[in-house]
Amino acid sequence: MPTSQKPTARLVWMTAEGLQEKLLRADDVVTIGRGENNIIIINSPKISRNHARIEWGGEHFLVRDLGSSNGTFVNGQRVENMPFALKDGDDLMLERLSFKFEAAAIARKMQDAFGMETVPAEKSSTDNQKAYLEVVSGPDIGMVYPVSGESVTMGRTSKKAIWELCLNDGTVSRPHATVEKRGSSYYLVDLGSVNGTTINGLFVIEPILLNDGDKIGLGESRLVFHLPKTQA
Repeated sequence: MPTSQKPTARLVWMTAEGLQEKLLRADDVVTIGRGENNIIIINSPKISRNHARIEWGGEHFLVRDLGSSNGTFVNGQRVENMPFALKDGDDLMLERLSFKFEAAAIARKMQDAFGMETVPAEKSSTDNQKAYLEVVSGPDIGMVYPVSGESVTMGRTSKKAIWELCLNDGTVSRPHATVEKRGSSYYLVDLGSVNGTTINGLFVIEPILLNDGDKIGLGESRLVFHLPKTQA
């Protein structure tokens, strides 16, 4: 089969450097893990050294878990001993890191899964168009979440959670705090949390303006707020 006709797809995911993209072709074997031998390297202690592998299986791209400690999930279903066939739009989850699988052969534009511009996985983005929160300490270290829309509410993980950013931290309230966009600025608002919300070590009493690099404390978790590159 000519190379140009081989089935192709892509993975889209977000890191602290911005949204990333990895194109998949039929002759590719893409490994994901913490180790430097992987094609996609995820620098998080919750990702195994060799975590998962994606390859062409003849009719579908298949994802295999490589005996990871915290598991590989597709649309919430754990990938066990057998490979799992991926279809367009599937959500691939490795611990708290979410990938979107897109089949490139479908007749539509290669739109970003998160509504943002993507960059090749081999390069870092220098043109991130949205603000985002990066968890730098606590149970969810390594997680990155874009601040989309008018606000992002943060709180403890719960089956009944209706907030956007869920943290696996028992010292975080349900819900805890919100980042609100007001015009071109962003504000941090505490929602009456039990243990309080801090910014750069000071408790938030009333809505406070966020600057690029500000450190947010929710319970035992610490997050860093990043402005879009055009505003930083």
